Amino acid sequence: MVLLLIASLSSWGCSSATTRTGSIPDTRRMDAELRPGVSTKAEVQALLGKPNGYGGAVLPTDPRPHDVWFYNLIEASAHGTKGGGRVNLQMDMLLIFFEQEIYDGHMWFKDSTTGSFN
Repeated sequence: MVLLLIASLSSWGCSSATTRTGSIPDTRRMDAELRPGVSTKAEVQALLGKPNGYGGAVLPTDPRPHDVWFYNLIEASAHGTKGGGRVNLQMDMLLIFFEQEIYDGHMWFKDSTTGSFN
């Protein structure tokens, strides 16, 4: 989907276009309000809102299966002319891990050009 978007944005002549999908919730209160091994999925959703997607993971350091919620932000912008141009892509992701319905921690990835989450 992202590649199709980039191709369509970059094919326009002498133009500028930006598109954005998803969102990253306010993470400032996570460390104070969420406790690994204690907080429930309902508490996580009350704090962060509905996730953008769901999945599962088995991590090398902890082979137990985990449910994963993710929140992501993807922003693509294209600037250019018929002869060339440039595409900027920003992708940020927050992963929330659960073990048997209980919060087990989080991990986030942030585009280094845009600063920190909240």
